[in-house]
Amino acid sequence: MRPSRLRNLIPAAMVGLFSFVGPAAAQVAPLYVLTDLAPATGTESAAFGVNAAGLAVGYSGAPNGIHQATRWTAGVGTLLNNQAGDVFSEARGINAAGLIVGFSSSGITAGQSTGDKATLWTTPTTPTNLAITAAPSMVAVTGPALTGSRAEAISTTGEIVGHAYSGTFLNLGLGDGIRGFYRSATGVVTRLDPSTTLANYPNDAALSYGINSSSQVFGQSDPGGATSTGYRASRWNGATATGTNLTPFTYPTSPANPTLTDYLGFKGNDANRIVGIAEAFSGTTLTQASPFAADTTNGTNLLNNLGTGTFGIANAISNALINIIVGGSGSGFGAGVDRAVAWSWNSASPTPTLTPIDLNTRLVANPTGMTLVEAFDVNDTGVIVGYGVLPSGALHGFLLTPVPEPGTLTLCGIGLGGLGLRFWRRRKAAV
Repeated sequence: MRPSRLRNLIPAAMVGLFSFVGPAAAQVAPLYVLTDLAPATGTESAAFGVNAAGLAVGYSGAPNGIHQATRWTAGVGTLLNNQAGDVFSEARGINAAGLIVGFSSSGITAGQSTGDKATLWTTPTTPTNLAITAAPSMVAVTGPALTGSRAEAISTTGEIVGHAYSGTFLNLGLGDGIRGFYRSATGVVTRLDPSTTLANYPNDAALSYGINSSSQVFGQSDPGGATSTGYRASRWNGATATGTNLTPFTYPTSPANPTLTDYLGFKGNDANRIVGIAEAFSGTTLTQASPFAADTTNGTNLLNNLGTGTFGIANAISNALINIIVGGSGSGFGAGVDRAVAWSWNSASPTPTLTPIDLNTRLVANPTGMTLVEAFDVNDTGVIVGYGVLPSGALHGFLLTPVPEPGTLTLCGIGLGGLGLRFWRRRKAAV
């Protein structure tokens, strides 16, 4: 009787521990354990997605050369097979079941992939061509054929989002033909359009980067044409048959930011909040990039960059009670002065915290001397992935695991101690 009673108390103690740890881990943590996601092949790596179990995905490879999709488990990388005959691939998202999405490509020119095909990996050795560009909804356009595609995210239930396009992805522009897509768990593909649907195709665009538990798809679109105000963060109901852009987010019109012309949205969360980057140009030169966070109730809030930095980006937002927003900030992307950062947004607050936290200042230890450059994704327990630069100049992916606050551990200890004392008193009374 007594040993079995003790076994029954242990799970109760663990429930108490996790009830204290959970909320602390769901906000920007005081400290993080850094895991270097070393390349599984070549000399370079980056991590773009992380699931609830802390599995990370991205790529390994050579600088400005061949990339191969990679999954990291406990920091150990496993290469994912390319589709037959392909030479290039990247993994972009992973769900709780371990299903991975990204793209596999038939060629590479000047460091850019060509012949991209949205891909699903059910195991590292099993890539499936999602055949997005062959779907009826994607071929029903008049103008440039949609020949390339990339998958960016996969929901818990297996819904997949991404984009299809003509030409080479990194050189796309209005006039090329760009459309988002939503693929249901049963494989039905819906084209995601800007507010003009097909009226201005191909001189308009839509791209999708994230999906929440209500099948809301998040990304960006531009209706094109003479009256276009530029790219805007966008949201679609992927479960409908039309893929029509929903009520748009609103944007600051403050005289302090008159030059911000494009608001490019990326991932969103279950509260229909979206994050992204607001850009200003002088001619074709990018002069300012401000991270932003928005929802349909309170509009768009520009997030601060680090220090006097004029460049920043927000890539993802979590579903925790206190949303974590992750991205990068600095004086100029690619200039060697960028830092991975995080902001927070309390679910009860109409506006986010504007001040960024430099994640480089929150590491328990940094034995390799890595500089964290940009964070790309965050899960609901606060685990963050991205990429950094080693002192040698090599790019490596990283994974940050939050460390519970000391006060949290003390409360857990009190809870465990109280359970132990209670059991001791019961045992003494029974003697």
